Amino acid sequence: MTTGTERVTLHWVAVNGRLDVLLPVMAGATALLSAPGAFTIARVDDQGQCVDADGPIDVNDVFEARVFTPDRELRWVRRGDSGQGALLGESVGSLDPGAANRTGGGPMPDLEPSEIGYLLWGTPSPDADDGMGWRTLSAARIGSIRVPGSWPDQPDRRPDRLVLRAREYIGTDTDGNAHIVDERLVAIVGGTFADGDIRYGEADGG
Repeated sequence: MTTGTERVTLHWVAVNGRLDVLLPVMAGATALLSAPGAFTIARVDDQGQCVDADGPIDVNDVFEARVFTPDRELRWVRRGDSGQGALLGESVGSLDPGAANRTGGGPMPDLEPSEIGYLLWGTPSPDADDGMGWRTLSAARIGSIRVPGSWPDQPDRRPDRLVLRAREYIGTDTDGNAHIVDERLVAIVGGTFADGDIRYGEADGG
């Protein structure tokens, strides 16, 4: 929800390069990876390599990626043998891709942030399961997918659903009309249903 008073500057840096070359600046992040044969939710380890619950992932076939931590996001699309992307965040200090990869960028000032969430398909498995820090989401229509994150195992504290948290940035044009300037993914967290609405907590999903 919007506060009506908080204003922030969203900074962005344009980058060029292969995904595996850019990932080291996103250590500890959650990655949404789209490839011709699969959609994968992964973690970025301390060496900048994508891993899932079974181990390292080959990103050579990935054609689009959104990789995010609570303070920054890397968006990337393949262009031939390389790719183009952008780093976004509210702190310039968190957006250093290295001089060789930087191609441009700038600030987007005076924006009002709004916290939103997207429900993920499927019900979380009841077990701590699948290796440390992973949960399985299952639904009849989509099958199963593993998601990084850690949530309590106590039955009364398990999330009913998982939520992809995001932060929208609302600007105002010269006529005074408000519009969404951009959106930055933040984390995957546990959620519970209350009074017919989804409410999400602060459990770390990446």
